[in-house]
Amino acid sequence: MSAPGSTTPPSPAVSNDAPPKRSRYPYIGKDIPIDPQVLNQLEEQAVMVAENLDTMMKNVQERMYEACNATQLSFSVYEQSVNDYQLAISEAAKNMRELIELCDALNQEFNGVTALASRM
Repeated sequence: MSAPGSTTPPSPAVSNDAPPKRSRYPYIGKDIPIDPQVLNQLEEQAVMVAENLDTMMKNVQERMYEACNATQLSFSVYEQSVNDYQLAISEAAKNMRELIELCDALNQEFNGVTALASRM
């Protein structure tokens, strides 16, 4: 502070806004230094993540193809079993009709036997 009535101008206030120390690294904007080693590590890790993701997606794709093939095969087996079941039912129905016809024919043949038995 200066005395009243003195002719010396007041001294300027000391500023705390001194420019930041410059780093040996490049800067982002004004204040954030970039460490090239960190960037290289980050890039290496990003490449590893991309390779792992690519491998995982290939594995998922292979599993999806396997699941698709298994599904197609199961539908083929189901279709074949339905066809076989239909043939078995048709054959059983045909055999049942034949058996009924044979039983009717046998019944007709035994009508004479029952009449003869009633006479005895």
